[in-house]
Amino acid sequence: MDWDKYGFVVGSKLRLEILKSLKYAKTPTQISKETGNKASNISSTLADFTKQGIAECLTPKKRVGKIFKLTKLGEEILNYYKDSTKKQDES
Repeated sequence: MDWDKYGFVVGSKLRLEILKSLKYAKTPTQISKETGNKASNISSTLADFTKQGIAECLTPKKRVGKIFKLTKLGEEILNYYKDSTKKQDES
């Protein structure tokens, strides 16, 4: 686990919502509708996720309708977050 990147994600409500939304590959517009956040904020966060190696763009040559998915690191962060919150709920 890259703890710096884990902290980067869970340190922001928006980043955490986007991470959870990317359980399946989606466009920024789909994530925006699902989370209720502005598309510009979603796109900016996805760019950060891409730079950090948390998500990747599956259609980088497209200008509109780009599709993003989690990388293995992103999936690891998501799974750890889900496991840790599940354990907190059980306590």
